[in-house]
Amino acid sequence: ALPWQGKLDMAQPVGANLGNQVSLLGFEAPDRLSPGAERGVVLYWEALRPLDENYVVFVHLLDGDGQLVASHDGPPVAGRYPTTTWLPGDIVPDVIRIELDPNIPGGRYRLQAGMYRWPSLERLPVWDSQGVEQADRVVVLQSVDVE
Repeated sequence: ALPWQGKLDMAQPVGANLGNQVSLLGFEAPDRLSPGAERGVVLYWEALRPLDENYVVFVHLLDGDGQLVASHDGPPVAGRYPTTTWLPGDIVPDVIRIELDPNIPGGRYRLQAGMYRWPSLERLPVWDSQGVEQADRVVVLQSVDVE
């Protein structure tokens, strides 16, 4: 894959640091969803240093009680661009499909993302753009209203 030369103007900035390995620069995601809908979330990653492991990306949608209602786990860019091939300075756009159950109740949900090691499932620690370590080793992206 070639380094991406697009612009991040449309993305919500994040600037999170995952394990001093990867930065989540920003994301694009819908802030409203309908039950049964499938929508794309785009995560913009950048390696902070050459990576010697292939990390797995997760995106989770949680309800108000913290229960998982929709998720995606898999290698970035559908496996076509594993993290060991990333070079610092390259921006990697990662499009992830999130599918909602048709029976999901309406309400406010929380969209979060992160990376983990395989096969240990150990999540990379997360620091936000201010350097504050995040609980549960996740980047909280935004709230999503299901209606």
